[in-house]
Amino acid sequence: MVSIIDELSFFNNLTCIFKLGRNPKYIDKNYGGVLIIWDRMFNTFQVEEEEVAYGLTTRPNTLNVFGVQVKPWHYLFQKIKKIEGLKNKLLLLIMGPSWTPGKPRLGYPSEIPKVST
Repeated sequence: MVSIIDELSFFNNLTCIFKLGRNPKYIDKNYGGVLIIWDRMFNTFQVEEEEVAYGLTTRPNTLNVFGVQVKPWHYLFQKIKKIEGLKNKLLLLIMGPSWTPGKPRLGYPSEIPKVST
């Protein structure tokens, strides 16, 4: 018999799903917010299969919580300013964070920084 939690976890982003970290296997996965069904639809869902290293892939240069939250947006807008072509600028907004022209949607897995657990 399937439990109610198993049924809910197919659609809802429960803590057992959301906690994936910065291991290369889990980068750019489980974005879903409240509804994990989006990750299943866009092939960004990943079940936890190994020990997870939690945290950021790069060290923040500030201890200011607001600064840490804003840094990814700043990075994205810097990439948009530097990249050529309106099409590429728009694609930066909808592709994965590691994407650049000529790469797959989520970038190359070999370029993900190695972390230790």
